[in-house]
Amino acid sequence: MSRKSILFVVLTFVLFLLAFMGYKVFSLSQQKDAIEQVLQKVPDFEFLTTNETSFNQTSIDSNTPTLFVFFNSECDFCRYEVQDIKVNIKELQDIEILFVSTEPMADIIGFSEEYNLNQHQNIHFLHDSTSAIYSLFDLTSYPYILIYNKNKKLLKRHKGQLNVQAILRVLKEND
Repeated sequence: MSRKSILFVVLTFVLFLLAFMGYKVFSLSQQKDAIEQVLQKVPDFEFLTTNETSFNQTSIDSNTPTLFVFFNSECDFCRYEVQDIKVNIKELQDIEILFVSTEPMADIIGFSEEYNLNQHQNIHFLHDSTSAIYSLFDLTSYPYILIYNKNKKLLKRHKGQLNVQAILRVLKEND
């Protein structure tokens, strides 16, 4: 095989690889934009409460801001997040807080009892048995927080721990 033929094959391969990578980046960007668009309002979902009753977007109190906290009971950052919420619970009494996990129901119940948050009217611990949160809410890490105003419009999307004062500041700035 001549040197020109080898160079042609290599260049063709490199151009094909670059085109493929460009397509993948564009496709991923389109997918992220679509998810971002869906999250602008509380999306349709259906989870189970710790009492094993259905909880969906229509179950959310329509006159209060909503805080989604996607968690895993073994995540240290999730534990810090929940501890901060527990310490500042009085400041959060006018916010509906939804803790959502794909873990077994027993783990979710144990977690809610450990922090004594299961006794507050505005707090719900929810189980996603179908793991829909990963694609529907674009969950890629724990904790993952979504803050919606009382009109159910997205104010902030945050991956990682977010202290209560920052949550309250987002709500106050967008009141």
